[in-house]
Amino acid sequence: MLKLRSWATLICWCSVVSILAGSTVDLRGQHEPWQAMDYGPFLSAAIEVTPDNIACKGIAIPLDDAGEHAMLFDTAELRWAAAWQGDFVELRGIVYDGPHGIWPRIAGKPDWINPAGPGIAVGKAGTFDDSRPVPFGPIETGRWQGLQRDRDGVLLHYTVGKTLVFERAAFTRGEDLYAWKRSIQLIGIDDVLRISLLSLEDGMILSPSLGGPKGEFILLQRGRPVMVIHVSGGGDSIRVTSYEGRVVLMASPEKADPGPVHIHIAPIAGQQQLAQFRAITERVYFRDPSPLALVWKKGSAPQWPQRITLSGEHNAIFGGDEPAESIVRSAGEESKRIELPHEHGDLPKLHRMDGMPSSLSVAAAAESVVVVSRLSDPLPPPMAGWDCDESSGEWMTSVVDGVKDLKLEGVTWRRGVKGRSLDFDGTARAIWTRHDDFEFTGDEMTFAAWIQTTKDGSIFSQTAAEGPWIHDGKTFFIRDGHLCFDIGWVGVVAGEQQITDGRWHHVAFTWNPWEARIVLYVDGKQDGDGTLNPGGPVENTVIQIGFTSENFPEEPWFSGYIDGIRIYGDHFQAAGIEAIAAESGEPIVRAHGLRGAFEAHFIIAETADTSLEIPVWQRKASILLPSTDVDVQGELLHWHGPLSRLDEFISMLQSGSSQANQHPFEVDKVSWPDENPWNSWMRFGDFDFLDEGKAAAISTWNGDVWRVDGLDAGLENLHWQRIASGLSQPLGLLTRGEPGQEEILVLGRDQITRLVDLNDDGETDLYEGFCVDAMNSPHFHEPAGGLQEGPDGNLYYLKAARHAKLPAHPQHGTLIQVAADGSSSKMVASGFRAPNGLAVDADGIAWGSDQEGHWMPANRINRIAQGSFHGNNWSGVMLGVEQMRTEYDPPLCWIHPTVDRSPAAQVRVPEGVWGDLSGKLLGLSYGTGEVYLLLEDEVDGVHQGGFVPLPIETPTGTMRGRFHPDGSLYLSGLFGWSSDKTEPGGFYRVRKTAATLPYPLHLRALTDGLRITFNEPISTDVAALAAGFQLEGWNYRWSSNYGSPKLDLEAGEVGTTELEVVSATLSDDGKQVRLVILDMKPAMQMHLKWALEFGEIGTAESFIHFTVHQLAKVREGQ
Repeated sequence: MLKLRSWATLICWCSVVSILAGSTVDLRGQHEPWQAMDYGPFLSAAIEVTPDNIACKGIAIPLDDAGEHAMLFDTAELRWAAAWQGDFVELRGIVYDGPHGIWPRIAGKPDWINPAGPGIAVGKAGTFDDSRPVPFGPIETGRWQGLQRDRDGVLLHYTVGKTLVFERAAFTRGEDLYAWKRSIQLIGIDDVLRISLLSLEDGMILSPSLGGPKGEFILLQRGRPVMVIHVSGGGDSIRVTSYEGRVVLMASPEKADPGPVHIHIAPIAGQQQLAQFRAITERVYFRDPSPLALVWKKGSAPQWPQRITLSGEHNAIFGGDEPAESIVRSAGEESKRIELPHEHGDLPKLHRMDGMPSSLSVAAAAESVVVVSRLSDPLPPPMAGWDCDESSGEWMTSVVDGVKDLKLEGVTWRRGVKGRSLDFDGTARAIWTRHDDFEFTGDEMTFAAWIQTTKDGSIFSQTAAEGPWIHDGKTFFIRDGHLCFDIGWVGVVAGEQQITDGRWHHVAFTWNPWEARIVLYVDGKQDGDGTLNPGGPVENTVIQIGFTSENFPEEPWFSGYIDGIRIYGDHFQAAGIEAIAAESGEPIVRAHGLRGAFEAHFIIAETADTSLEIPVWQRKASILLPSTDVDVQGELLHWHGPLSRLDEFISMLQSGSSQANQHPFEVDKVSWPDENPWNSWMRFGDFDFLDEGKAAAISTWNGDVWRVDGLDAGLENLHWQRIASGLSQPLGLLTRGEPGQEEILVLGRDQITRLVDLNDDGETDLYEGFCVDAMNSPHFHEPAGGLQEGPDGNLYYLKAARHAKLPAHPQHGTLIQVAADGSSSKMVASGFRAPNGLAVDADGIAWGSDQEGHWMPANRINRIAQGSFHGNNWSGVMLGVEQMRTEYDPPLCWIHPTVDRSPAAQVRVPEGVWGDLSGKLLGLSYGTGEVYLLLEDEVDGVHQGGFVPLPIETPTGTMRGRFHPDGSLYLSGLFGWSSDKTEPGGFYRVRKTAATLPYPLHLRALTDGLRITFNEPISTDVAALAAGFQLEGWNYRWSSNYGSPKLDLEAGEVGTTELEVVSATLSDDGKQVRLVILDMKPAMQMHLKWALEFGEIGTAESFIHFTVHQLAKVREGQ
């Protein structure tokens, strides 16, 4: 039940019945964060009334304390889309509960609606017909100006021509009757206006109320009164009539402006309720219950007076949830050997701290971890299986025999565990068409798949193809974040591990029909088991992926990604499940690491197990702790999971080691109020500084803006204040103006909003429509982000395109320039798919990232010039175009998703800070939470560059960054879709220390090799220099498929090309290395691994991930 708490000061009147004009959305009592949040006095989103009536720029306003009555206004079409009873808004979709194919909708039945399209008609012969080419931006006849939060609720303001319109909605209750109220004030009417009050349903007619008061009208349906309308105020220039299937308020120009007009609308059951209705409309108030123009731009009492004070955390350590054993050593202890856990079939191996396997059998524990994989027996052939790598089409091909036997209904593709995966948007499913021979009562089964999700839903089911849940139906699903297996009206078996964390997990169930036993597995470990006895065979069923039935479970649809699906006619133990995981995706491994000031070593040794009749050689791992002269303590940490996440375990080990004090970058936590009186979900979208960096304004993805003061060196007194709410996915924020007097501009999906505090209490009173040109469809995949100011004073932001769909409006996938005063905007570049963040340099060049997908073979870092097209043939510039483009502007560099699965914004290091990184371009990663260096080069006017990792990492998806006046880098981020970093949100400060770290600063591709400049002198012996580099290259295929395989540079076949480094030489200062590569050639992607010596610094190793569009000619001396 959605509960609402009134913030308005309720007024008194002669009768004892209240009028409620505004409430705040308070969903306390609900356990999910999007339900628990108090959204404030309004909620902005694309909100559905019916499938053909969606307010794409909707503002839902709760009008009573219980949230049972609300109205929805569309700021693009200037219409009240609906008034309804129910539970306010059903919070669905990517920003709330996560699904991709749905969006919010009203949670109740409307009493009346206005149809999609303009809510006003202008001129004597004006029409409500929609003249817009596409129905997603502002109508031509009117313009939204903004809204004001005040003591009486929410006051709306828009213009129609030269006419100023002010509106307020309210809900009134009488004895056994209630009424909706619209109060409207028109100033400066310059033409005939018709304002749509409601749509006339079939058979409904408008009639004056016979014998009733002036201004009262009855709506008759088949001769029966069903609704009553009363209009008061406004004078003779105002009248009510029916027009084009609507009831309209008609206003004509007069010498004097009419006063406020008050419209009451009430559903009635018959003529007998008219007296009750008139008791409402004839009330006398001690003061005007809905003042309009007179109170516009007047301040209001604070709504959120509480300030929250916290202390920051210097050099924060992230992670630490892994199982750990304390190790304490006292001075004088002799050396000691500790055996690590071992199971039959274990194959331990040492890995370096970069995650790569080592050939050593003994290594220092400070420089290595032990990784344990498992040797298992060969798997039998599966009954069915799908690798999900097609990336287009309506069928999946079986790995068993190549037959297309998995029918896709609404499913699309994403990057998977390996290759592609299936993307289920919360409305899609897949059906196995060859399941007829399988029956649970007599057949064994193991079902396994890789899944990634943040919410509950169905993974597998055997039930009726349509309709409700059936007796003895079977479903493998997620409830409350845990795996479950249910047999209809028999029972359920539930697991324990939380898997709705947005990470890839391998999940499985095994079914033994003779014991009626179900066993659940997560990441190769048993997660639950139980006995369920089905009543008998089921007939006329399907086996499907991603859906169960219309009424079971509570969340019947899967929302997320599924990969590597396997079905076996056998039931396996844990070793078999791990083998399936490795075959269909990647290995599940265990890892062990040591943290603390130990001079310990890991040892891998072959030993004979003589407990068996025939001795078996096995490989075991142990730790050798040397004798010690001092007291030391530390921890032995254990980890379990997919091999690709091993780097997270290593990062956690390193962040807590004694070496952290010598780290070249230290990350401080700008502590934020996760716990707050409004349960605001602190997932941060963007931020900018205030008051010369002493404070910042920061937005949350769910619509808040907060102010945090105390951004000084110590971060000891951080004062947080909520200053705005109810915005539509604000992923862009910019401050500008004189210090201490800055204006705050916030970019949402619907508009750029200026936040105005009218009475200096710190809170936003006026949400001004600074620029409302934005087009917005309800599709989940078109956020707007990266609001930046250019050197010309204009503003810029990026608008994403739809996922796996043709464009619906011209702004899909575009860079948009907004005039400095917000009065106009235009598209200046196009061809983007899913850009996330923006930077604009002093020369006006913009930078942005894009994500692998359809028409995007890999991730990109884009250097954006005016008029450029960046590859997505399904972006807005291609709207209505039949012939797809055959060329695009290439990126600065491509990035393979295994290097950065989801790049975000870029940020330029200011001159004079961060030493040798001064003036360089940095990239942020939503997918890995990291910050990296972007190398830039230009060859004959062609720009190209690469990616160099830096040891900067946060535990959430890093979205935005800005440099503080003190030279530190602040980062904000969130977790909301696919990312390796799953903390809900975070706000951090990065400081560069005096510690040294070798890394490349420049790379130039030459006709016969590479020239690389490092920041520190290389001391590797020249004879061994060439062996310190390994280079491979590949291309991608640009097509409408989702992404691309790696293609070798010779024949264009799947694979990569190894490029031999023939020789290497150093410059006199040792910082520049020249590599000779005889087969050097342009490549969409090159990956150069390097391992070098740097004098007293020691050995360092890393990589450069780069793109070569053009080779520079070798000049004398190079």
